[in-house]
Amino acid sequence: MNQSLTPLFTALKHKNETVSCHVPGHKNGRVFFEEAAPCYKDILRLDATEIEGLDDLHDPEGVIREAEELLSSLYDSSSSFFLTGGSTAGNLALLLAAGPGEKIIVQRNSHQSVFHGLELADQNPVFLAPETDSLSGLALGISSGQLEQALSSHPETKAVFLTNPTYEGYTLPLKEHAAVCRAYDTLLVVDEAHGAHFLPGSSPWFPKSALSAGADAVVQSAHKTLPAMTMGAWLHLGERMEKTEVKRRLSMIQSSSPSYPIMGSLDTARAYAAEKNDWKETAEVISLHRKMLETKVRLLPESIGPYRLDPLKVNLYTEEEGRPEKWQEQMKSQGMFPELISPVHLLAVLSLDKEEISETMEKLVSVFSRETCTEKVHEPVPGKGLTSLVYTYREMFTKKTREVLWEESEGLTAAETVIPYPPGIPLLLRGERIHSMHLKERNRLRKKGVRIKGNREKLKVFDPGEDKKS
Repeated sequence: MNQSLTPLFTALKHKNETVSCHVPGHKNGRVFFEEAAPCYKDILRLDATEIEGLDDLHDPEGVIREAEELLSSLYDSSSSFFLTGGSTAGNLALLLAAGPGEKIIVQRNSHQSVFHGLELADQNPVFLAPETDSLSGLALGISSGQLEQALSSHPETKAVFLTNPTYEGYTLPLKEHAAVCRAYDTLLVVDEAHGAHFLPGSSPWFPKSALSAGADAVVQSAHKTLPAMTMGAWLHLGERMEKTEVKRRLSMIQSSSPSYPIMGSLDTARAYAAEKNDWKETAEVISLHRKMLETKVRLLPESIGPYRLDPLKVNLYTEEEGRPEKWQEQMKSQGMFPELISPVHLLAVLSLDKEEISETMEKLVSVFSRETCTEKVHEPVPGKGLTSLVYTYREMFTKKTREVLWEESEGLTAAETVIPYPPGIPLLLRGERIHSMHLKERNRLRKKGVRIKGNREKLKVFDPGEDKKS
């Protein structure tokens, strides 16, 4: 297929020559708040609706279908779909398509949208704790051995839901995981939100994609590492995944008025990715600048055991309390903003453009003062096994709740989810038994100044002696 074509974006450009007698109310940008108009003018010309020639996302037969077929061809999927609600929309649709009451094995450090999807689908999750880095404590992933043990304990599992790569960029050797899932006749679903640039042509300089490793369904946030608008994402299906139910669930999850500017940017981002043929040179530029940066500060390594780092993720690592905040201030003084900081690291995300990479990395090198770093070995530490919820989601809906002091919550069951930001991975899930490790981790995060959603002195818990709706 001719990957230089952009059927949807091209149709949107031609639409600008028409007179709007339809929604939206800004009429191709001609009617808008005067002060804001200069900023929005160009993008509003692309902000259309399902008029003749622009197709329908939920039943595509024209330019959107052509754009999705080009996407599927590039990523070598059985079928691919545009998402205008981010990877969240794809995660929700896939979990709903798996059906209510099904057992799903879920990587415990999944994105919050996965946990929301489990609840919406009223499923029976089993959580698998990831391996972590021995020095930083950051999550790495699930080993194939862990997965095999989990499936042998729960052979009736409908699907396994993994994350690849992690927020910090560490990827799994997913071919092994796919083989384990096939041995148990279980679907492998991968949230690859940060890996839209893992294309068939980018390997071996970048990690292999989940699709090429044999995953049955993969969700990617194109906007995270490709030049697409925020909320623009893709859903890819393999041959083993039945697409009719997935499409039905997508039509329920996504708006009936999807954003054409977002979809147009997905079309052009795919064309951008398709024409990129300098993957080796891009990886070499990043490697060269990493070495320069490592003369100033310590970085997380390019691999930890079997977990390989995505070159686009640059992680500064420290054991000194307060250092990430100082790094952030140094960057802000030069007009630079990192993706996130934690008590032990700062994450910077690069683009795929070699010139932009060089410019960004050179600025980073110039920002930091030389620090004394003691080299230590990073190794994977095994996760703490399988956990499950105390109550089903349906039971939680009818159970009465009460509030207790955090210090008095050990042994009780959480009635709310507690999420530290960044990166948005729950510390405590609604329905989980509260252990001392949860209390210790909360105290540690608070001392480090990490923002915790819903952080109050009291925690909502389920009253074990009641069965009435609160």
